[in-house]
This record gives sequence, C-alpha cells and structure tokens, in this order.
Amino acid sequence: LRLRKRPVGSLFDTSTAQAMDLCTNPQGICQGDEAAASAADDDDEVVYVGCKRRANPLPHARHDCPEFELDPGDGDASARRHCSHCWCAVCGTPVEACTSWGAHCRTTAAQAEALAAAKRAAETKAKLQAAPAAGAPPDASSSAVALILDHRWLQLRFDALSYLLHCGQDEDGLTATLVGVHEVDASLPARVVSALRATDEVVDLDGKLHVRPGAEIGPPPPLLGPSSRPLHAWAS
Repeated sequence: LRLRKRPVGSLFDTSTAQAMDLCTNPQGICQGDEAAASAADDDDEVVYVGCKRRANPLPHARHDCPEFELDPGDGDASARRHCSHCWCAVCGTPVEACTSWGAHCRTTAAQAEALAAAKRAAETKAKLQAAPAAGAPPDASSSAVALILDHRWLQLRFDALSYLLHCGQDEDGLTATLVGVHEVDASLPARVVSALRATDEVVDLDGKLHVRPGAEIGPPPPLLGPSSRPLHAWAS
C-alpha cells in the first residue's frame, strides 16, 4: 500500500463575490470555476499497488482454509486436500496427527461447534456427577429452612432453577432476574442460592452455578399463602 498525495487546490481562492455565491447557492459550488469545484474533494487516498509475497497464515481448521476452500459438493480427494497449516476440527490436532482424516475432513464450522458444545456438556455433566454432596440437611433453625417455609419459596425455587438450566449459570444474572421478577431486595436471591446449595440442588463448579443432575423442577407451582398446608407438608 502507498499513500499518494492528490493535487491540492483551495476552495476559497476566488473572489469575495464567488465566496458569497457558495453560501447562497450550495448546489453550484462557485459557479463558473470548475477548477475550484474539483478542488473541493482533494484529499489523500490509499492506492493498492500489489504485494511481493503472500502472508504466512495462522493455524486454522480445515473448513477455514484460505488455500483449499471446503465445498460440500467436493469429492473425497478434494475434501482431503489441506495446506501445511490446517488442523482437524474434530481432533483439535494438525491434520498429520488425525487418524480419521477421511471422515473428519468434511467437518463444517457448524458441525465442529456442535461437537465442541456436546463435548463441553458431557464434561460438565461428569464433573457434576462427581461433585461431593452438600452433607447433612440444613438444621431446622437455619435460615435455609426458614426460607423454605416461606410462602414464596416454591416460586423462587422454580424461577431460580429454570434460569440456571435455560439462561445462564452466573449468580449475578440470577440475582438480577429474581429481583426483577419478584420485586425483592437483592439479599433474598442470595438466600435462595444458599438454600439451594444447602438442599444440594445447586452445585458451584468452575465459578458457575449448575443444577445437580436429578434435581426435579416440576411444573410452575400454584400461588400459595403462608398458611398453606400443602406447602408445609412439602417442606417437612
């Protein structure tokens, strides 16, 4: 690339009358003076003049290869082609280290992302299943039990577990959701998380909150009052 200087002219090297005409008649920039009009857009410009050599590409998946574009309609021989920087999108290794290149060479970006997501989900599930239990149930006089006996608990529990399963695993996001939905102080969502930890329904894993496999959410609970017998029977 080179920076080329275009000829520079002055828009205002005209008479006072012409300058006034520019203000009163912007459609005809200094009428009668084509040189001044063409100078209005004088500026520097970048001109592509070619390159001496091709840049050395970074390692990339086969489907992102700039040298051998992957086309679903290509035959096996064409799909197997690769440059020296290609990696297998399935194995996560250079092509030379892939033992199933004949099958992996056609992997698209969407397929690679789906495989990676499934792998992450399986790893997370294995870690959750191996996570130690919370221990003994919370004491009857604990704040967790007091919240569980609260008439709002079933709905708070349902909303919290639904958020963690379908929206995200961050405690800040869960807190903001419960505060917004239930119009409560931020201290209550913190108590909800503590109660879910105490009942072993939520596990902290790698800085995120996860619903332990096997936890039953059930359908949205009915609106119950503080003296509801079914609620106290469930909590006991």
